[in-house]
Amino acid sequence: MMKINYLLLCIGLSISTLSLKSQLTVPNFSKAVKVEELSDESEESSLFPFENGDALFFYRTYLKEKGDDIEILRQNIWFSYREDGEWTKADRLFRMDEYPGEIMIIGSSSSGERVYLLQTLYIAEEDAFKASLKYVELNDKGKWSELKDLQIPGFDIGERFAHLYMNQTEDVFFLSIAENVNSENEDLFVSLKDEKGNWSAFIDLGPTINTQRAELSPFLSADKKTLFFSSEGHGSYGATDVFVSYRLDDSWTKWTRPKNLGESVNSEFFDENFILLSNGDYYFTSNREEDVADIYTTHSAGNVEMKKGRALALEWNGPANPKLGIKENAVYEHVQVADNGSFSFLVKSKIDKVKFEVESYSGEKPLFIYKLADDDTKLSRSIFKTNGERWTPRSQKIFAKLYCNGNVVQNGTVYIYDSNGYQLGEIQSDDQGVVTIATDSIDRLLSYRTEEGNCRLRDIRLVENGSLIGLLAEYGAIIDKDKLKSDVAVKTVKSSAGSEDVEGAAMKLYFDFNSVSLSAQEEQKLIEFANKLKQDPTHKIMLFGFTDDVGTDEVNLEIGEERAAYVRKILLDAGVPASQIQSKSLGESMPAATNDNESGRAKNRRVEIGLEP
Repeated sequence: MMKINYLLLCIGLSISTLSLKSQLTVPNFSKAVKVEELSDESEESSLFPFENGDALFFYRTYLKEKGDDIEILRQNIWFSYREDGEWTKADRLFRMDEYPGEIMIIGSSSSGERVYLLQTLYIAEEDAFKASLKYVELNDKGKWSELKDLQIPGFDIGERFAHLYMNQTEDVFFLSIAENVNSENEDLFVSLKDEKGNWSAFIDLGPTINTQRAELSPFLSADKKTLFFSSEGHGSYGATDVFVSYRLDDSWTKWTRPKNLGESVNSEFFDENFILLSNGDYYFTSNREEDVADIYTTHSAGNVEMKKGRALALEWNGPANPKLGIKENAVYEHVQVADNGSFSFLVKSKIDKVKFEVESYSGEKPLFIYKLADDDTKLSRSIFKTNGERWTPRSQKIFAKLYCNGNVVQNGTVYIYDSNGYQLGEIQSDDQGVVTIATDSIDRLLSYRTEEGNCRLRDIRLVENGSLIGLLAEYGAIIDKDKLKSDVAVKTVKSSAGSEDVEGAAMKLYFDFNSVSLSAQEEQKLIEFANKLKQDPTHKIMLFGFTDDVGTDEVNLEIGEERAAYVRKILLDAGVPASQIQSKSLGESMPAATNDNESGRAKNRRVEIGLEP
């Protein structure tokens, strides 16, 4: 068993101001068993309960092996009633020839007297199959009506892989569909019916639910807050597993990170069509024992736990796409962090602290964790050392003058942000144009914006514990006050190194002081070089970011990293494959020239490109 190393982060968070209260279902399942009365040699799928869960519609497909292929012999909709805890022998709902084409059940009313169908017809003149939405109703004589049309804007599945689901209140319709006919990777969409009976256009459930793999067979709880679905894309035991997610607001695009229902339900095979009956029993299909899928059941070990909860949306700046373990009192679960660092967790009780365990993190930088509003605005932040201890703030002040169009600006507004885009403050310049910014000493890479364009902060001084410790360049690097006498003078010095070749490097690109972007001349040179690189995709491209020795080692490493990242982006935009490129910051190490004068420092602010065969 792999050992997991944890970094424990205890975060004091106020939870009451975030998002929508909801009912949270936290199921704890018994081991699933096959329902023999409902399973035979056919493939069972598409489970839809009715009559308060005492009856069940499902779909059967009878198959026959024919060489290396599988032949479909027949398909039909079946139903069964539960009497005294046992399921009756299943009967067919329709004769195979009662309606034209292939008919598949996609939902029903709670009474079972209205059944929603997908009809697929072969159109000979087009040599293609056409699918449309239908429904039938049971009349007073116990006969089913003719097929009636169900119109939902934008419904057109063509011949793509798709799964469909109508909820029992008949006002939420899910569609999982592949992007094209050659793909099996379905994404989930939803259409909602308004009070006038009109259906909305389909809404993408968003990246928290939909992945690059298949998401299918959804089931929505009665309160419309809890979504069960099957997926290959959220970390499964093998094929498709069943997951649960909770809706955070009324947009239908914000959800908690899907949670795997665990080994009591899921297997290394295909586990799909998960439904919840009113008595707390769960049913689903799986091919874990046979080549074809059968119907299985499980129940909550004890009662299904229903608790009021609030959505806690967060973001962190650690390694890309990790898993976070979250403990709330005795509750423990994993969440998957998106590529942009965001994740969400449904807090299930009134508490003051939530504990995060970051798996296998061995970084050296402090961790910033932010609480997010529904629109992803950062509301507050907590900072931790890599050993899990909370960072103790160290006060520092920054003094600067606000210039707009070359003139000092009185009573102008400046918005200050940390390195992750969190707004630290909103500051007004005084009658001398001076802006005073109080911040934590950890914030070495600040950014700012002003209410009007063409405005800059200049004459920046950094003070810590009442003493001037240096000058602060606009990028955030702390400048040695003894080496550089005038911040303004240094910032106006341009690189005199040009673009001369350096021995040992295929190319060397130079940066202006305190800049992480290239001049237009240097960028054009890089694009021309990239076009040559594309002609030989066998080379491995190494990018090394360097700085002069102005500033601390830590900040210079970050600036070198930013410079290499800038060059990498231009190469990618020019069509160089990402698999060819590696980058590394070497900061102020390995200078190409002296750092005792500006001419030498200009030669050290560079990115070297090396090629390996």
